[in-house]
Amino acid sequence: MRLGSGQFLGNILRCQQAPGLRMLVTRYSAGCTLPPHSHRCAYFCLIRSGAYEETYDSRNRLCQPGVVAFHPAGENHCQRIGSKTVISFNVEMDASWTQRTMFQEPWSVSEGPLVWLANSLYREFQTSDDLTPLAVEAFLLEMAVASKRTRENRSPQWISRSREILNERFRERLTVGELAKEVGIHPAHFARGFRRHCRCSPGAYLRRLRVEAARHLFETSSDSGATIAAVCGFSDQSHLIRLFLREFGVTPSTYRRLMS
Repeated sequence: MRLGSGQFLGNILRCQQAPGLRMLVTRYSAGCTLPPHSHRCAYFCLIRSGAYEETYDSRNRLCQPGVVAFHPAGENHCQRIGSKTVISFNVEMDASWTQRTMFQEPWSVSEGPLVWLANSLYREFQTSDDLTPLAVEAFLLEMAVASKRTRENRSPQWISRSREILNERFRERLTVGELAKEVGIHPAHFARGFRRHCRCSPGAYLRRLRVEAARHLFETSSDSGATIAAVCGFSDQSHLIRLFLREFGVTPSTYRRLMS
């Protein structure tokens, strides 16, 4: 099965076009299987919620929240959706764009600058205005640079260990000194190196983890906002609401209503 421009096997919730680009938010039902297919246009997807197993070019990968995956034009793939609904932000590019961005081979990442840029692109999509086409172009070109640099300059091992610690202990009140001591480097070197490789400070990285955890609970539980704020490590509910609105463009109550 070969899909044309703007066609995806899920339910398209929102679509916006820019020169040579189509940006879509797509929903895939829990438990379904998408048959083998390809796309006429290349695209990358940012998984916002849910998870699925994907087979592509005789390889397999698990796509879960935060993963960014690039699919070249004509690549054959199929997916098996997990037990929860998948929400994906897809950015489809015509041939001129893939040539400009040097995106040719399939790839996927779960952390680092490409994920940060993809999330920034999603936020731009959520709050679009007359400058959105310019911003989108800038983000995509920056993703091309980050992709090439990622291949050429892998992060040191302590960066991966730092992310593991933050992912495991994001509810705690961690300091740069504690993190640096944990991975065995000087705090100043830790702060500089983390920002260089992750494109944000440790504090910003931690806040995103907390907001994402809160988003998941607003989608899957009936807990109150105050309870979710406490569980996810926020100082109070108003702090959670402020960061959630900045990250997703809607309040937690509106998000819960939209996802129900």
